[in-house]
Amino acid sequence: MSAAAAVKDLPPVYTERLAAPWWWWPFGLLVAGIVAAEVHGGADGLLSVLPYAICLPVAVAVLVHLSRAKIVLTADGLLRVKGARIPVDHLAGGTAYDPKTSRAMLRGADPLAFTSIRPFVGTGVHLEVDDPTDDTPYWLVSSRRPEELLRSISAVRRSLDNPR
Repeated sequence: MSAAAAVKDLPPVYTERLAAPWWWWPFGLLVAGIVAAEVHGGADGLLSVLPYAICLPVAVAVLVHLSRAKIVLTADGLLRVKGARIPVDHLAGGTAYDPKTSRAMLRGADPLAFTSIRPFVGTGVHLEVDDPTDDTPYWLVSSRRPEELLRSISAVRRSLDNPR
C-alpha cells in the first residue's frame, strides 16, 4: 500500500456539522402551518389540503438544506467546506472571529471571497488564501469551534511539512 493510499484511509482530523438549532424546526413548521392556513382560507376539498401538502414539506426541505453544512479536514491536508476544497498548504493563516466581528466582516467582504456562513452560528474563521493561481483572497467559514479548527489546520500543515 502506498503512503498516499494509507493517508486517504485515515479518518478526518476535524469534522463539524453545522446543523440548524433544534428550536428552528418547530418554529419553521409553525410558520409553514400559518402560511398554509392563510392560503387555505376556508377552501373545500383538495384545495383545503394542498397548501399544507406544499408548505410543510418545503419548510422541512429548507431546514434539512440548512443543516447539511459540514466542515471536514483530512490528514492529507484537504479542507472541505460546502462542496469547495482547498489544500492547507494554500492557506497563509487564519483568525477566529466572534458574532459581532462576523457581521462586520460580511458587510465588507470581498466579492471574490469564498463564504460559508450559517446565520445560526455566530463564530467562525477567516482563512487567508496564498495561491497565485486562485482569485479567492480568503475564506469566511462559520464554525462553532473556530479555535479547534485553526489548531487542526496548523497541526495538519506541520505534519505535512515534517513527515515521519
